[in-house]
Amino acid sequence: MGKPGTREIAELAALVRELTAEVPAARLVHRFDTGRALWDRYRSGAAIVPWHLLEQLVTDRIPDKWERLIALSQAKELYDRAESSAARREVNHVRLRPHVSKRKWWVAAVAVAVVALVATTVWLPKAAQPPAAAEPPAELYAISTDMKSVLRWDDRNSRWITIGGPAQDLLVSKAGVFITDPGNGRIMRYDGRPHAWTLVGERAAAIAVTDNRLYRLSPDKDIIWEWQPETLAWTIIGGPASTLFAGGAGLFAVDPTGKLIHYDGKPGSWTKVTDACSAEDQFVVGHDALYARSHKDGTVWEWSGGWTRIGGPARVLRAGGAGLLMQDAETGKILRYTGRPFTWSIVGDSVADLAVSGDTVYTLSPNRRYVIRWRNDPLPPAKVVMDAPAARIVVDSVG
Repeated sequence: MGKPGTREIAELAALVRELTAEVPAARLVHRFDTGRALWDRYRSGAAIVPWHLLEQLVTDRIPDKWERLIALSQAKELYDRAESSAARREVNHVRLRPHVSKRKWWVAAVAVAVVALVATTVWLPKAAQPPAAAEPPAELYAISTDMKSVLRWDDRNSRWITIGGPAQDLLVSKAGVFITDPGNGRIMRYDGRPHAWTLVGERAAAIAVTDNRLYRLSPDKDIIWEWQPETLAWTIIGGPASTLFAGGAGLFAVDPTGKLIHYDGKPGSWTKVTDACSAEDQFVVGHDALYARSHKDGTVWEWSGGWTRIGGPARVLRAGGAGLLMQDAETGKILRYTGRPFTWSIVGDSVADLAVSGDTVYTLSPNRRYVIRWRNDPLPPAKVVMDAPAARIVVDSVG
């Protein structure tokens, strides 16, 4: 079965044994969709348990909210120490072999890197794919009408590229391209090559992105997590919350009492925006403003020290660098906010979906067969981008 390679790995293994002491092996296999032999290795320290499994294990085993928060923080510290010690041990092991030539040392280092990559990357295609070069950054993404494919628009060659799937949710920002698996709810991040995705988190009640962060609300809505692409680590920053949403102006949440709160950037530090709020309303975060669409009558509101009605009724509300846009609930037309209450300019006709990026507005036709791109201000004539079925279109509305 093997022994722990370091003291830190042994400490992590002891935690796993403590958490799973009263859990039958068959239940672990069923709950986490893993083999029994793997859990034997995690318990003995012969292998390091992946963080997403350890996180879910702690969540399952400790029902009390605050005890769970403490346990998760302690588990994360043990996990990070175990991973760091394993990396140091591998480097030292290679360096302490004087008979290995420089060329063989280089080959060994590459092998270690490949093993690490394979261990953390989920490859989605059914058949093996040849290596592909990393793709240039893209702006427009979509989910197919059958929800089975994630598409990326290749502007250079004017075509759609299937990069993965299936997907329930799709979010895009400088932090990455993220989807949620419709089966198990897990959060995946696109690696920049078709069908190459990395698992970054477990099921969530809600997810949101800012310019450089991903946020996740736990399934029971009692914990808000922040994921940093630099460290690939999750940090507890708050909770509980009914929902959360984010954009250029930051991260916001509605707490169980109905208060609308704003994250200040430091774990546990939140500022109340207002008391009067419903989690059923649609909130849209612009670059420097917060907007809301009432779930009762579709009226559109802007927050600036207080809520001011600026338009509506609206069926759809979106915000980005190109401004605040809505689909009029009565006429179906797409309108752009001029900055003055009840003053909106017409951008286009009825759509099935709408996305707003830094300087561009994308609309999905009512039959979901093509996308029209409107760019700059004043907006020029439309340019047809796509002729393929899509359920949703998504862009980086933060950057």
